[in-house]
Amino acid sequence: MTECVLHKEIQRLAISSSGLIYIADGTNIRVVDPDGIIFTLIGDHSHKSHWKPMPCSGTDEVSQVTLRWPTELAVNPLDDSLYFIDDHLVLRITKDKQVQTVGGQPLHCPRNSDSPGSRKKGSQKASHAILTQPQSMAFSPSGDLYVAESDGQRVNRVRVIKSDGTISSFAGEIGPNSKPVSSSGSSTVSIPALHAESGNDYLALTTVFGTVTAIAVTPDGVLHIADQGNAKIRSVTSSLPPATATNEYVLFAPEVHEAYVFNRFGQHIRTKNLVTGKTKYTFGYNVNTSTGKLSTVTDSAGNTIKVLRGYGSRVSAIENAQSQKFMVSTSRIGLLESFVWPDSTNVTFSYVGPSGLLAEKVDAVGDAYKYGYDRDGRLTSLVTATGHTYRLEFDLGSEGAVVSMARDGRPAKQYVVHGSVVTVLEGDGSEMRDTFSKNPDGSVVSKTAFENEFMTEVVPSNVLSNKDPLLANNFPVPAVQRVIVGGELVNSFEWRYFSRLGGRPTAANDGSDIAVVGRQMRVNGLDLLSFEYDLSEREIRVQDRKEKILTVKYDEHGRPVLWTPPATMKPVEMSYDAFSNIQSWTRGSGHVVDFKHDMIGRLIEISSGNNASTRFEFGANDLTGIQPMKLTMPGGSIFEYEWDESGGLSAVKTPLGSRHLFAIRPSFGFYRITYQPPIGSTPFSATFDGKARVLQASGTGHGSRVQYYYDPSSDNLKQVLFGDAEIELSYYPDTGLLKTVTHLEKAQKFLTDYKYQSGLVKEESADFRANDDLESYSFQYQYDGHGRLIRSQLNVGGKDTAPLLLKMDAHTGILDTVAGLKFDYRDKMNTYVTDGNGVRGFRATYSNGPYGDLKSVAFVINDKQVFEMKLNYDAGNRIAESRVTVGRSTRQEQLGYDADGHLRFVKGRRSFEYSYDANGNCVRIAEEGETWMLSYDKADRLTDFGEHVWNRYDSDGRVRQTRDIRFTYNSKSQLMHAVQPDGFRRWYIYDHRDRLAAWL
Repeated sequence: MTECVLHKEIQRLAISSSGLIYIADGTNIRVVDPDGIIFTLIGDHSHKSHWKPMPCSGTDEVSQVTLRWPTELAVNPLDDSLYFIDDHLVLRITKDKQVQTVGGQPLHCPRNSDSPGSRKKGSQKASHAILTQPQSMAFSPSGDLYVAESDGQRVNRVRVIKSDGTISSFAGEIGPNSKPVSSSGSSTVSIPALHAESGNDYLALTTVFGTVTAIAVTPDGVLHIADQGNAKIRSVTSSLPPATATNEYVLFAPEVHEAYVFNRFGQHIRTKNLVTGKTKYTFGYNVNTSTGKLSTVTDSAGNTIKVLRGYGSRVSAIENAQSQKFMVSTSRIGLLESFVWPDSTNVTFSYVGPSGLLAEKVDAVGDAYKYGYDRDGRLTSLVTATGHTYRLEFDLGSEGAVVSMARDGRPAKQYVVHGSVVTVLEGDGSEMRDTFSKNPDGSVVSKTAFENEFMTEVVPSNVLSNKDPLLANNFPVPAVQRVIVGGELVNSFEWRYFSRLGGRPTAANDGSDIAVVGRQMRVNGLDLLSFEYDLSEREIRVQDRKEKILTVKYDEHGRPVLWTPPATMKPVEMSYDAFSNIQSWTRGSGHVVDFKHDMIGRLIEISSGNNASTRFEFGANDLTGIQPMKLTMPGGSIFEYEWDESGGLSAVKTPLGSRHLFAIRPSFGFYRITYQPPIGSTPFSATFDGKARVLQASGTGHGSRVQYYYDPSSDNLKQVLFGDAEIELSYYPDTGLLKTVTHLEKAQKFLTDYKYQSGLVKEESADFRANDDLESYSFQYQYDGHGRLIRSQLNVGGKDTAPLLLKMDAHTGILDTVAGLKFDYRDKMNTYVTDGNGVRGFRATYSNGPYGDLKSVAFVINDKQVFEMKLNYDAGNRIAESRVTVGRSTRQEQLGYDADGHLRFVKGRRSFEYSYDANGNCVRIAEEGETWMLSYDKADRLTDFGEHVWNRYDSDGRVRQTRDIRFTYNSKSQLMHAVQPDGFRRWYIYDHRDRLAAWL
């Protein structure tokens, strides 16, 4: 061995798989090769080097590096490279003898941040993280590097550096919500769960250590932590649910309040309600062995779905509780090849060999989707039914895994996955971006391109906490949602979960079971509502800050049967048949609706308390179709329906014989939807692309046609063309928000500009540049601390108008004040509107009845009632009587309706009678001996009123004349011009959102 003087205190040793022995010797790192030759890797023989810090970026040559005092060595089992800790950094020596910073930042370097990944529990770049006195490190067999940090006080944790260069929390937590670990006995920390003989089981992320001094990883991947502060060695393991006394295994889903029970063969046998413990679904198998195949699924009401099998136990059909059969075809290896509904609608599937990767899907009308994959089984291409192509490419870079998507050969999106952070880039990656991050504890953070953040935090399930606190930590539920706009918290929504023990004493319940579970809604720091479920009473009670506002009762199958509001309102009752179809709906004593179904569960009749009945008929002896063929109204009118081969509506025949035709046809690059009215030979049509964006719309004539164009990279609407008009839209490249709209139409031109603050519209301005008769205008908006609009001001021609002031409740968002009028919702039945300043002495009262309908309205000015309206309703919840008082004058009217709900008469100071044809058109109006007849065309459009020609229509179905008023339209069917013979003329101008913007 070559002679070498070592420092009198050797700090650490590490041995590589090739037999190299690395020695941390003072400020040097030495190496002993398999031949016993020792040499210095970093430093010098004399221990006289002067320390210099590592560079802020890049690498440094081994010969140029001087160390402060390396304290820990480790060898990566994947590439045999050496890692070591020095000056609060994790450093690596590469194969080309360069020293690279793997974890931590040198203290002299500017701080980097990764948002939202830089949050306490999220993942971030390890080279951007701050390491707090790293004490030890160890590699797992898969190459993950665990780093233990401890300052002996507040920070005692273990973080993991993944092979992609990200670092995230693994064990130990900083903060007031940390759970202390018992100082007696041994305990095992686990992720996501823990198991220990002593019962001291804690979730690894929420465990607080005393002082972490060393860590090690065994070949099975288990991390062991030396907790000197508690004099323990702890192990982090992944725990599997233990078997129950009946040799079953249970998994939980608290977010949907379900528990899944598996037998010893791994077969799902039951789904239970996590709160009540009752079984929702039971799964049966053909044999009670590991080769058993699913045969039945039964719900709590006893309804059973059967899985029918043929030769080789392959599924051949699925039969529901109403004996309807859905035919199924599978391949020899169990892949689904076709599924046929009872009405013969079908979908077929094909696969890439025996891989199970879907190659093609074809539905009943022939729409086909084709999928392509690379050799690793990753999706690389998709061809939709309309011919659109999507290409996916994968790459690994310094920023993480990059998935690039191109649509029809043009870049569309990029997804950059770096640890738990996913960044979405538009187009070629140079435009706006959104980021999404899921933290190890289950919380989620999303951030928009304009810097708004949405955070969802989780808490342990309170339902599981009574069973096992560790299970509660393993299965968290959403608890808090925060919205941050412009760096400021604007809204906080929180669920506070609770439970109470007790309940009715039984042989199985000694009072330690959960009797009541609930949650309290807290918005912006104020408790608004609470919901609690009483297991023994099977009811949910809803209460606000003052009183109980609703109780919902459930039957033994978990179906709601009774809603009980406060005494001032009527309750609602529901009943069900054996197949859980709604049988009746009752509110109070006078509102009753009955539902009747046939033997296979199809709705065939709806009847109400006034003997009105609506009936649905299906094909004769047809027990497979699910679409009705006839609809019979209570008055006897019959509408007939026709359906295409895919189950879509194709025709409606009215009682008078008119036919309305509908169709949807796929084509290359789009779908075309058409509607053919009973008049004319050319249908209305609209085309949509595969993303359901409208591309073109046209009427039945030649004057109505609109085309829409979109940016292929961002999918934003870019241009709209109709007639001689053009609308162009541009967007801010960094956020994708609308910036400018240019509207050109004939001699008119105006521009609309938008300005934003943290994604909220701050100003909207319109400039009419080509018309001196029109003044430009702008709207300016202001928002409160919760992001709600509080002020809007219009400026016309440079002059400000009076601002519109609004105020919303900070917690509920309900309108509180607008334009000086204050709204008061002090009770559930009445709304009061008053003059907030008291100047006008105005007061309005809106009162509702026990069924929630408006009963009265009253206006008072200067303590004098100037208006009052009172309403009464019939059993069909229609106005039956109205009484209106204005000043000292009162008008009272009674209203009646026919079986179809059409207004039949009005009796009062002036009385009217109305008659209708079979299609529901009003054809006769009579008043005290005088009668007017109304005529309609085959499309049910009004043409004549009395002796007058009332309406005339153009070829696109638009009203071109009413009496002596003539109308003209643009190609978007917007009214552009109205003219009368007496000289009245008016021109109308619209903005890009089809709102009336100006008139001349």
